[in-house]
Amino acid sequence: GILLKNTKSIIIKTNSSKVTNKVNVTFTNDYSPASRYWITPLQDQTGFTLQTDAPVSDDSVFFVLVIVI
Repeated sequence: GILLKNTKSIIIKTNSSKVTNKVNVTFTNDYSPASRYWITPLQDQTGFTLQTDAPVSDDSVFFVLVIVI
């Protein structure tokens, strides 16, 4: 996915999400001036939101790995 410039959150929708799944997010480039990121709790059949503590200064590419448990 891409967290767009001057934003600090993105909704990631997935039909296969379950609250028991584990999610790993990895940015492939700098997401400054943000220094932290987190996801909201998974919602069954809906997805989750990736958030940063500050808006990013450039488009920031990330990968999401969802582990089904």
